[in-house]
Amino acid sequence: MDFYNKAKELLALNSEDIELDDIASADDIKAAESELEVVLPVSFKTFLQEIGGGDIGGEIIFSLTKEYKDDNFVIQTKKYRDMGLNHDYVVIARLDTLFYCLDVTNLDKDINKEGDVILVDEEFNKMETIASSFGEFLYMFLSQEALDEDEYI
Repeated sequence: MDFYNKAKELLALNSEDIELDDIASADDIKAAESELEVVLPVSFKTFLQEIGGGDIGGEIIFSLTKEYKDDNFVIQTKKYRDMGLNHDYVVIARLDTLFYCLDVTNLDKDINKEGDVILVDEEFNKMETIASSFGEFLYMFLSQEALDEDEYI
């Protein structure tokens, strides 16, 4: 969770470029896990409960928003699963034709394990591992935003 805490510090420093969705309750998160038939990593659940997701520097990190269905990770994950996305992937952000996904493979066997964040192409093939946890991904994402870089992590 060190990366996640560092990411929260960056969020506080860059709050002028951030429009966040409502935070999620523990019950909302359990319902999302049930609907997707997955166990979400601790850092992502903490993010949903403390921050919520939303527009961070012009890019959207998906949340459980009810207002903006295109920004809801459950809706997006189910949509792309219907098109061929691996059942063990949860879509957390999209950049053009690329998807950032949590790989939740076997998280149900170890609830303290963090799933990798992977980059998936438009044909739903894994391209590369971006981070070893959502917290690390968020920190890298926010660091990139602070540097104002234009390419993906």
